Amino acid sequence: LIGPLGPKESFIFDDLEALYNFEISSHAQTISNAIDSVDLILPDPDSDTTEYRSDLVMRLTSLLRSQTKARRLELDSFKKEHSVLSVPPLSSGPVIHILLILDPLSPSSQKLSPLLGNLKDLLPLNITVLFNPLTKLSALPLKDFYRLVVDTSLSFDSSGFISTDDTSA
Repeated sequence: LIGPLGPKESFIFDDLEALYNFEISSHAQTISNAIDSVDLILPDPDSDTTEYRSDLVMRLTSLLRSQTKARRLELDSFKKEHSVLSVPPLSSGPVIHILLILDPLSPSSQKLSPLLGNLKDLLPLNITVLFNPLTKLSALPLKDFYRLVVDTSLSFDSSGFISTDDTSA
């Protein structure tokens, strides 16, 4: 599947040729070699074997590509007593699984934690946080503290429009 292309992008012949060469080198050639190594019995000996063979390669390529599994990350090796925080979903049913590996003393962690807290109230999330701090510290890494304030509900002004007031409580 190619696209969607932006309004200023074009798909030219050179792009098609590069895509063709990629497909041949990554999938079709491997399948073609496997077919060559097997005694192939054609349905009709008088049929055009080239057409049948190319159709077979195309079908096998699409079949194998559609069944590839997504790579999964297994984190069973972490010591979970002191370095993992698991927050189960608030409701039953389908959930979104989020796995974070954070340095707890990084500024990014400070910015991310309130955002996840608000998302947790709005969406069915199953959050797992693996704390991965630096092992050797020469100085305290946090010199500033950051607090993210996000409203989880809309507020309206006196005329009924959504309030864009940036002040927070």
